[in-house]
Amino acid sequence: MLFTSLTAFGQGASWVTPSPTDVTSVVRVYIDLSHPDCQCPLLQDWAVSPPPADEQNLFMWTWQPAAPASGGNGEWTSSNPNNDMQQDPDNPAHWYKEMVPTAFYGQDPGAIYATGISFLIKRKSGAALPDGEPKSADQNVPLVPLSCVDRVCPFPQKWFQDDYVFITYDNNQEINPVLQNLGPDDAKIFYRYRVDGGPLITLQGDESDARFQLKYDGDGFFSIVMLPEEFFSIPEGSVLTQLQVFITKSPIQVPPFSTWTLTPGCD
Repeated sequence: MLFTSLTAFGQGASWVTPSPTDVTSVVRVYIDLSHPDCQCPLLQDWAVSPPPADEQNLFMWTWQPAAPASGGNGEWTSSNPNNDMQQDPDNPAHWYKEMVPTAFYGQDPGAIYATGISFLIKRKSGAALPDGEPKSADQNVPLVPLSCVDRVCPFPQKWFQDDYVFITYDNNQEINPVLQNLGPDDAKIFYRYRVDGGPLITLQGDESDARFQLKYDGDGFFSIVMLPEEFFSIPEGSVLTQLQVFITKSPIQVPPFSTWTLTPGCD
């Protein structure tokens, strides 16, 4: 589960619109050739209008959540023409690929929200030139599901212990003043859960452990992804019946806590 407004997150060279994002509808995946995180000096001719006459288009080369369903990426020296990008007429340095992600990747929504979209852009031929390869650095764009309207929300909304579950925390909605305006590395999380309706079990540990660190997704949004039955070591044949998440900051064991209860689905 994941993120924010109708414009870029302000977190690098790439973004998606609209956001929150319905991956079963048309979206645009953008990259800014002029941004330092593009790391694409050999594409600067395309950051002007018009681009070079001998090779008008740039191409998306993408691998997450999968290679494109229609012909893959092509060859490195000859990109798939289906993956060509368009130049934004309002800003020549901005290029975008318009797509319906579920159709473009041949993946279901959960798989796309799980990984976001990873890609680079390149000339039709990415063959090395004297100064290097004419391409961008690798990019990853996380995606915010439409359902994320609460302070803490899971995706999918009805989830099971053997599903990948994406938990998003919107710090913009935080009501505890001590937890408001958290920095990118500030948001921590720990858990209490019940198995087979038994007593609450606490999973709380070292702050350096990734299980207790929320990833910053920009604009006050944080997230973590888990497969609950593995994450909480649920014994075979047992059922996770309740999950509480506690949002906090360093040190994890000390209040304040922002608490939310997530209930697994039932078959």
